[in-house]
Amino acid sequence: MEFDLKEFKQALFEEASVVFPQIMEDLGHERIYSIALYNSGDDWCYLSPTVSTYAGLRQAAEGYTKNDFFREKSIPDLECLLKWSPCDSPHHGTYEESMPRTDQALRPLSDLMEDLYDEEEDDWSESYVLHDLLVDACIETLQLLDQKGVFGKDLNRLQITLNFLNGDQSNEERLERALRLNPASLCDRLAGDYEKASEVMESVYRQMEGTRPPGTD
Repeated sequence: MEFDLKEFKQALFEEASVVFPQIMEDLGHERIYSIALYNSGDDWCYLSPTVSTYAGLRQAAEGYTKNDFFREKSIPDLECLLKWSPCDSPHHGTYEESMPRTDQALRPLSDLMEDLYDEEEDDWSESYVLHDLLVDACIETLQLLDQKGVFGKDLNRLQITLNFLNGDQSNEERLERALRLNPASLCDRLAGDYEKASEVMESVYRQMEGTRPPGTD
């Protein structure tokens, strides 16, 4: 089975044009603050929407209070820590089967990426080119939907940060992609939230260090 980039882009746009308005309708009352396309990483095994809401964030934070490492943290601190962690959103997997044509189009990619690898030179450059084309397609789809007003207009649009996210991804890369999809003011806020979350996590690490028995590393 060969990979058809044109078919992938068409399937993605057509299915995204259905599921993202549905997400806005289903979860708007929970105050959506993040909507993204999400995949597992460079292997492109699947692609699905993910969404985070303030109601879901409170639910996730309350769940973390039951974890020994986080139980001394306040709800606001835990919300700060979890806000931009898509996998902690209660809605993360809700729409994972909403784009079957897109997933079908992606099926040949795993083998194709391996075929593009030059084992003799240990060179993945050709697969990186394809990877970048796929990333661009995802971002362009979100841009087109945004232009149609799917994610709100004017002040309502400024409540939602769009992105294309991976399971293993640095904050720097997330910000880089966010800048292609959002007003600068949203990206500035996102950068500030990342910094605050790092501070909370550092305090958790310090707490963990303080609870270790003497003589342990």
